[in-house]
Amino acid sequence: MFDDNFKLIGLDWLQCIHPDDLKAVREAWQQAISGGNGFQQEFRVIQETA
Repeated sequence: MFDDNFKLIGLDWLQCIHPDDLKAVREAWQQAISGGNGFQQEFRVIQETA
């Protein structure tokens, strides 16, 4: 899902989504699950900086 620049901790990938995009991503994810469809959505992610 992410390249080497992003760290995904655990299985809660929604934690990495930019807060402004989270509602739309959650809705699209739920529709994909409910409809048995694939999930494709563009969104921004937040990344911890060193």
